[in-house]
Amino acid sequence: MLRLLIVVTVYFLVFGYAQIVAGVLLFPGWRPGTPELLVLLVGPNAGWLIHQAWRNALTRWVLRAAWLWMGLAFLLLCVVVPVHLLLLIGLPGDVAAMLLVAVYAPLAVWSLVNAHRLEVRRIALSSPKLDRSARLVQISDVHVGSRGPGFLPRIVRRVNALDPDAVFVTGDLVDLMRLPEDALDSIGALVAPAFFAIGNHERYVGSDAVCARLETLGVTVLRNARAEWGTMRIVGIDDAEARDQVARVLERIGGHDETRFTILMYHRPDGLEDAARSGIDLMLCGHTHNGQIVPFDRIVKRYFPRIAGRYDAGATVLYVSPGTGTWGPTMRLGSSNEITVLELSPAPGGAGRES
Repeated sequence: MLRLLIVVTVYFLVFGYAQIVAGVLLFPGWRPGTPELLVLLVGPNAGWLIHQAWRNALTRWVLRAAWLWMGLAFLLLCVVVPVHLLLLIGLPGDVAAMLLVAVYAPLAVWSLVNAHRLEVRRIALSSPKLDRSARLVQISDVHVGSRGPGFLPRIVRRVNALDPDAVFVTGDLVDLMRLPEDALDSIGALVAPAFFAIGNHERYVGSDAVCARLETLGVTVLRNARAEWGTMRIVGIDDAEARDQVARVLERIGGHDETRFTILMYHRPDGLEDAARSGIDLMLCGHTHNGQIVPFDRIVKRYFPRIAGRYDAGATVLYVSPGTGTWGPTMRLGSSNEITVLELSPAPGGAGRES
């Protein structure tokens, strides 16, 4: 009951309070009637309901518009609250309106622009287990569905330009059901071998169908399984809510070889210590989006303290991607879409460095 009350309160604050206060500030004579209130409060959910009832290319764009509305309304709430407080303690209404626009407009525009940027981050790691150098690329949380049809091909072109030896896709490649049959075809254009482990959204939309399609495109799908790639071992574990998922699956898979450099793909950044005890050298995760839109990062960090970047546990390195795409609203504020390049090199010892 308490959770439902919190959800309803937050919903009203975002779609009622924030939009109404902003509207009254910007248009002092405006007083919303029943039709306007219905649009403000029901509009975003209507987009979702329309897509649920008729899943096709047109309603996918309706859904994306509804998600964008949600994201912009949430950002508006973050700006409206302090401006409204200033208004209540004496700030003139016209000044409050100008302040609202001056703060909100740049943040909203930048969040939209930033969601379409792709940043490349390079991490250098060395290990005595490696007998050769290798350039690995990690992409994660692309969210085909939330993102339009041109986004994945753009990522693939950028990845290919990096000349990788292998590509690791750490889940949430898709997030909608009934996508066009060719929605994932560009993955087949990767110039390097690709490995995939499912995320939570593959579970939601039907992981078997997604994995079957990826396999026809030449991707090695690892579902609680391992594969050998040259002198390295690649392990993929299915995403799960259980905190002990990594420990349980690694114990079941078995076959740890201390002479092989072993890479673990697991969607959510849980189980680092279990991976370290099992002799994993490099663990690749995603899921968090680094919060995607501030101040969501504060909330996400409560559940996943290792929210983005590199973390070490003994000889094991964990890298948490902030995501290559976005879920829901096509917005990024305080975070970036990232393609991660991991430069591996042989060494007699040392923990590596980040650049």
